[in-house]
Amino acid sequence: MPDSHRPASVLRKRILRLLPYVAAFTFVTLILQRYSLSDIQAEMTKGNSLALLPFAAGVVFINLFVVAAADSLVIRGLLEEPLYLDVVRGKAASVLLEMVNYAVGKGAYGAWIARKYGAGVGGSSGIMLYIVASELCSMAAFGAAGILIGQPDIPEEVLTTFGTITGVLLLFIVTGPLNHLADRVVLFRPWTRLGIGRGLAQILIRMLQHTGGILATWAAANAFGVPLPLSAVVAYVPVIAIVGALPINVAGFGAVQGAWLLLEPWAPGEQLLAFSLLWGLALGLMVVLRGLLFVRGVVRELREGSEQTVSI
Repeated sequence: MPDSHRPASVLRKRILRLLPYVAAFTFVTLILQRYSLSDIQAEMTKGNSLALLPFAAGVVFINLFVVAAADSLVIRGLLEEPLYLDVVRGKAASVLLEMVNYAVGKGAYGAWIARKYGAGVGGSSGIMLYIVASELCSMAAFGAAGILIGQPDIPEEVLTTFGTITGVLLLFIVTGPLNHLADRVVLFRPWTRLGIGRGLAQILIRMLQHTGGILATWAAANAFGVPLPLSAVVAYVPVIAIVGALPINVAGFGAVQGAWLLLEPWAPGEQLLAFSLLWGLALGLMVVLRGLLFVRGVVRELREGSEQTVSI
């Protein structure tokens, strides 16, 4: 690449790295214009913060084994390995590495799959795209089911959005094995290679994961002192989770706080913001403790991984 192009490329990369921080700062500023920081701090003091820790520990550690089962179905279906407990290790350590900016988004997990099992950049990217799409599909399906069963008083557009996301992504899984054109592009190969049964099975496992996470969130909120109805939590926590996964948040701050305010009909905004911040900190602490158990070995595997590429 000519030297004249390098400054522009470096500047573009720096701007892209700064965008999440700018977005998060903008959302937090807008929220603090409406809600007093001192009132939020007062709600933190009034709430039972210590009661959040056991719920956070339960959901972080238990859900690791559930989501690893779903990921194992995907990865083993394409690479014929790894062992289930290897996925547990890789998942736990990768999330921690991503928290400390080892890689962007789900980069550490994809890099571990690429290096340890020789999936290559294209293969691991395709696997990660399939996993992310499956997580989104299962979360939307869970939210839609919760709305239909619980009948909470929420806008009809929420159910329509969840239903559309679920329908489109399930259609990809069901029709994928028939789409031989996509098989020529390694990024989309998981949809053509995994099969319908394995694809639907891992969606159901992920819905079990969401069940545990949402019930823990509801129980933690009530233990903290925010008496949210379960039907509202089931309907809106999937929205909050999806917003929280977008690159408009930094370390749990940003648009995700605004998403928590969707529950304002059932609790004061300051109380919701206080709980969301402390719940995020509790979950983050448990993710760190969980990841520390495995991070050393996974970092070694990233450094010493295979240079060979296995076709998926």
